[in-house]
Amino acid sequence: MSAPMTPEQHKAIAVQIGDVKPATDALIGSFAESVANVRNHEHPSWEDLYCMNLTSYMGERMAPVLKRLLDTETENARLRAEVARWRERTEEAETSEAQLKGRVRGLRARVAELETFAHGCDGEGCVLPHSSWCERAKKSAAENDGCTCPKPWPNSPQPHAGYCWLVSPPRDEVDEMRKRLAEDPHDSPLHHTYALSRDLPKVEPEQPALTAERWNAQYPVGTPVYAYPGLRPEDDPTDPQLTTRTRSKASVLGGHNAVVWVEGHGACISLTHVDPRPEGGAL
Repeated sequence: MSAPMTPEQHKAIAVQIGDVKPATDALIGSFAESVANVRNHEHPSWEDLYCMNLTSYMGERMAPVLKRLLDTETENARLRAEVARWRERTEEAETSEAQLKGRVRGLRARVAELETFAHGCDGEGCVLPHSSWCERAKKSAAENDGCTCPKPWPNSPQPHAGYCWLVSPPRDEVDEMRKRLAEDPHDSPLHHTYALSRDLPKVEPEQPALTAERWNAQYPVGTPVYAYPGLRPEDDPTDPQLTTRTRSKASVLGGHNAVVWVEGHGACISLTHVDPRPEGGAL
């Protein structure tokens, strides 16, 4: 396979053939027929006027054929660039997927850690920090000067877990919550069993295509935004936050997620993790 035509070659040929329309399928077909006739007819020993006529016919009509070849080269170059872009996006998506998987593993490990400590509490409905009626925490606190860490640290102020009673004492509203739990289901929302389409309206999630369309109508490319590649601040304040601008229109990824690309980040980011900056903000 020959190398693609260089831009200089493409430009030179375009100047030489001038402003012509590309050859039609019918003209290409007639050229093929003429080539076959030149090849197959009986060539006389004297001047071959038949071949001369056919080659003259093809030569006079070669400019549209060259124009069609140039257009084909242009389209091939466009398609090669598109393939390269999609390969880059695939690599970015794979990198983003690996990062997300790493975060998920970290979160699962943290959940397992919390569940390991929370399991076995005697207080029904106990939460972290342990409720004031949690017998397990009471016992640990009595034995370890108020410490309720899974591995108590006697005679040491640090490091204590965030849910340790020395760091986060039981909340005052716990007893009030227990009273509410004992109320009549019709008087308290805590015990009422709600059902969609009966007590609560059924809300259908917005289609990703509509989300992307609504974003594009309100926020053009280049809009200043805050972007969160990992978790949102309300989920994890320590996760990275990008102060940036959008570099693409919003689109639908995989048919199920509305996303946008931003400056300074290789992979796309879900619109649920992108916030427009008020009045543009400062980069």
